[in-house]
Amino acid sequence: MRKSLQVVVFLILAVCSAVIAQDTKVRFFGQPGFDLTENTKTKQAGSNFVGNNFVIFVTSQINERVSVLSETNFKLNFRDSSRSSFGVDIERLMVKYYVNDYLSLRFGRMYSPLGYWNTQYNLGLVLQPTIIRPRIIQAEHEGGLLPTRDGGLQIEGSNISSLRFSYKFLISNGLGRYGVRSASTNAQYDNTRYNSFAYTLNLMIEPIDNLKIFASGMYDEIKPGFRYRGFTPTSTLYAQLLNGGVAFMGADLKPEFIAEYYNISTKDSYFGNTSAKGGYVYAGYKLTDKIAPYAIFDYTDYKDFFVSSLNSFKLGFRYKFDANAVVKFEYEIGERVFASPTVTLVRDANGVPVFDANGNPQIILGRSLTYGGIYHGPRLQFAFAF
Repeated sequence: MRKSLQVVVFLILAVCSAVIAQDTKVRFFGQPGFDLTENTKTKQAGSNFVGNNFVIFVTSQINERVSVLSETNFKLNFRDSSRSSFGVDIERLMVKYYVNDYLSLRFGRMYSPLGYWNTQYNLGLVLQPTIIRPRIIQAEHEGGLLPTRDGGLQIEGSNISSLRFSYKFLISNGLGRYGVRSASTNAQYDNTRYNSFAYTLNLMIEPIDNLKIFASGMYDEIKPGFRYRGFTPTSTLYAQLLNGGVAFMGADLKPEFIAEYYNISTKDSYFGNTSAKGGYVYAGYKLTDKIAPYAIFDYTDYKDFFVSSLNSFKLGFRYKFDANAVVKFEYEIGERVFASPTVTLVRDANGVPVFDANGNPQIILGRSLTYGGIYHGPRLQFAFAF
């Protein structure tokens, strides 16, 4: 671990010294905090200090048309009382070529243009109105289902017409991060089985200042031979994501409001038609330049994907010392439902298992649900930037 830290420090110093001559801005973000949670069903409670993330955000204007951006997340993960692991995630790394307001190109790893929150708030949580993201747009390594970040090419434009119409169109690697690739490494599939890119579109209008109405969607296919969420489809898996919402947010606005809804659907020969859905409603009000109470209702229905579903309500407030330091406090109450798969063999009238033409047993895939109880507890965070 010590060697990894030395390498990271060396890279940071090298990058900073190399870009001094350019119009480069480097910002550092941290967000230590504390969680306390109790489950009324299991009678178990837990508390822990969190926020072992340190984010470096770098932007540089190369010339009047070309700019670059990187966002690197350094995190310390505690496995148990005696072990921990250090990791580095490249959250974003991209170059932008600006033609005019109506047309720009981005290339690299970026936030997928899904909805509003996902592209508006980065890992520098001093900018985010709440302590954690709504679950429906949490990163995949945090239990989310959406490809919140991806590598690809994005075409975008904004401030079009009196409606201030904007668009973003991303061609990316998609689910599983495969892009276009042959499945020839799997002997069961021949070289003609190629995976495909994913396509994501975001459309937004701003009819009055700070009021944004938007819709977005993504389409992707996972070909046979490519793993997705722990299994390898034996036929093409078709995935579709739809989103819609409204946001009324601004630095000078007293009221704050964001509402989004997501629906994810997949189809293949093994699981059939499956869907997951979720959304959130956030509302806040700036009493002063420093104090803002807020509330957020957050829900997900992931039962078809055998992931726990939840309904959650958080009531909180922010105290803003200045633009670079914010304290947030929340109290959350919610309930969980856990889903697990069940497999039933298809049998004939004599009780003999039925097989298909390829000799595989025919099955009926189902699910069982377990009520996880109500959980509640406070959460505290100090987010800062320098």
